[in-house]
Amino acid sequence: METDRKGRSLRESAPEKEKTTVTPEERKQRILDYQKTFLSAEGENVLADLSRVCFENRTTFYGDSDRMSAFAEGKRSVMLYIRALVAAKPEETEPVKALTEEDRSNG
Repeated sequence: METDRKGRSLRESAPEKEKTTVTPEERKQRILDYQKTFLSAEGENVLADLSRVCFENRTTFYGDSDRMSAFAEGKRSVMLYIRALVAAKPEETEPVKALTEEDRSNG
C-alpha cells in the first residue's frame, strides 16, 4: 500500500473528488458573483494588482527553469479565468473561455 510522507494511506489522505460540472443556474450565479466582486472600484484595483503579479500581459517563460515557467503559467491561467468571467454575459450557458488580450481590445 502506498503512503504519503506522514505514513498515511494515500487512499485515506486523498482529497474527495470535486464536482467538475455546474448547472446553467450555477454558472449564471458564478458570473454575477465575479462581476459584483471585480467591477467595483475596489475590485478594479484588485484586478490591476492581480494582473501585475499573475503575468497577464507578459511572458511566463523562464529560460532556465521549466518548473518556474509552469508555475507562472498557472498564475496567468487563473487571471485569464477571472477576466473571462468578468466579461461573460450571465445568460451564456457555454463554458467560459479565457480571453486573449486581442479579445479584450476588440470588445
